[in-house]
Amino acid sequence: MQRHRRKVAFQRRRRPARTTDCSKRPRATGGVPHHRPVDLSARRRYARLREAFPNGVAAVRDLVTYGIPERTAYERCLEGGPWQRVLPGIVLLFTGRPTIDQLTYAALLLGGPEAMITGIQACRRHGLRRGPIRRADDPRPEIHILVPKCRQVRSVEFVHVERTNRL
Repeated sequence: MQRHRRKVAFQRRRRPARTTDCSKRPRATGGVPHHRPVDLSARRRYARLREAFPNGVAAVRDLVTYGIPERTAYERCLEGGPWQRVLPGIVLLFTGRPTIDQLTYAALLLGGPEAMITGIQACRRHGLRRGPIRRADDPRPEIHILVPKCRQVRSVEFVHVERTNRL
């Protein structure tokens, strides 16, 4: 009796036989079988976002002026979301490991429009190849930026802020 019940239950779950005629098979958008439909408007929005922020780094205030609500920007940075927060108010528009150029640009966005890079990163940007060796276990470099004395920006994570009157 037990075997009969199991067999009946298994037969109920069995999928219908496949048809060889492709015209009867249900198709998703784009003509690819068994794939979820692609939202073309979302794809266009993402392409426009990549055009507006080509290096993949954006300040949340810039995203708001672009038309993305602040709450949405921060929600996309939550665990499992498509973006990641690299510094306070600065977002990477992708998941994965950022490059040194992207981290440097994020530091400049944190410092504001008059900020400039100084220290080792500035030397490397000007072609200096020798200098202190980074540790392999520390993926993020230390980035020093200069900001005007009137700006109130704190040093955070890998960014060291120095205030100066001479810019």
